[in-house]
Amino acid sequence: MPVAPGTPPGLYRLAFDDFHGLNTDTMARSALPWKLLAAALVDEERTRDPALPLTEESAVALMSRRYGFLRPTRIANWPSAAPPPPLSPHRPLGLVDGTLRRSFPTVSLEVVNTGCSTCHAGMLYDADGNPTGEAWIGLPSTSINVGRYAREVFAAFQRAIADPEGLFATIRIMFPAVSPEELATMRRYVLPELETRIPKLAATIGGFTPYSVGSPGLVNGVGTMKWYLGMIPADRPAGPNVAPIRDVVDFLVDGYRAPEYPGPFDRALAARGGAVYAERCARCHGQYAGEPDHPRLVEFPNRLIPVEVIETDPLRADAATDEAMTVFSRTALGPHIASKRTAAYVASPLGAVWATAPYLHNGSVPTLWHLMHPAARPARFEVGGHKLDYDRVGVAGEVAADGVFRYPPAYRPWSLPEVYDTRLPGRSNRGHEEPFDEMTEADKRAVLEFLKRL
Repeated sequence: MPVAPGTPPGLYRLAFDDFHGLNTDTMARSALPWKLLAAALVDEERTRDPALPLTEESAVALMSRRYGFLRPTRIANWPSAAPPPPLSPHRPLGLVDGTLRRSFPTVSLEVVNTGCSTCHAGMLYDADGNPTGEAWIGLPSTSINVGRYAREVFAAFQRAIADPEGLFATIRIMFPAVSPEELATMRRYVLPELETRIPKLAATIGGFTPYSVGSPGLVNGVGTMKWYLGMIPADRPAGPNVAPIRDVVDFLVDGYRAPEYPGPFDRALAARGGAVYAERCARCHGQYAGEPDHPRLVEFPNRLIPVEVIETDPLRADAATDEAMTVFSRTALGPHIASKRTAAYVASPLGAVWATAPYLHNGSVPTLWHLMHPAARPARFEVGGHKLDYDRVGVAGEVAADGVFRYPPAYRPWSLPEVYDTRLPGRSNRGHEEPFDEMTEADKRAVLEFLKRL
């Protein structure tokens, strides 16, 4: 994808590049025909809300409201000197699109796929912890729900193939300018493929994948990697993506800056917390220095912590098997990425950690306060479309009568939340407890204040 002149290439690619993900090969795995997808989702939603208009805007709004895709009013870390970012009212951020064409036989099809910014662009918050509607490229998306997206797209396609004429009637209403060539492409090639694949998948694995894809803010990256490596030959060419990926890595290492905490904080308390952090936390999470109100990471140990030491949920580490690493090493990306089974997790850097709740590698702890108080960690909590609590630093809420940590009663989430259940496999909220065993309550409060500055 060409990068607009004057725009940092890594930033642009992270936000908008399709990384060669829009072609007939990727349609077998993740790319989807946009007009058919939009019509199927709107038809499915109208079973819940019959008054929903048959418009493309309804489909785009659904992508945000039900699945947590961002529709930002602006990208806050886009350089002011660069050309404006190509945000579109007809697509959420993170959904890349293009048109596949062939002259013989005639093919014309608008397709979409998830891009980097599906997961790597996050919502910003105001001084009261409310979502602002602005995005920051490089922050994690803590509300994107690819699990629900996959389940509901599958269900919508099941309904669509049961009533194809109804589906095409919806397409014509939602997209009055759709070309005869694209309608013919969908009828001749796309619909027959769906009519074959969807019932077969339903009868065998019950959906698009045989594993859980994720929940709000949580993506099963290891499972997806193994699934892809099992579906395609290990020597499948991936060369065209190496250079664009290098642009993204260069941006994240050299050009990325975390957003500043928007709320008030106690400078004296934060300075005291910085001293505690340097003594207790920096050896794993890195040293921060520089501007007192917004220190930057100056040294990162990239330290692997064995599961038996950190004692967090082991499922993800166990899933990265020797076999998977060997197969990955034979792909075109293998020579550029050192991969091996470690049975450990890397302690992550903490830039803008205040904006990235929930916490731990599996998103099982709603606030940093709960992380520091293991006995108080809720077994179930709402996540997705949340506001932030700057006192406890994380998802705003309280334990309700049903025992679930729920959002404040007056708050209306911008995307549909789910209840995260830490009793399920892979979702344990235990571990990372020893660092806080000897901290006083005053030290914990000071560290919380310091972490707001990062």
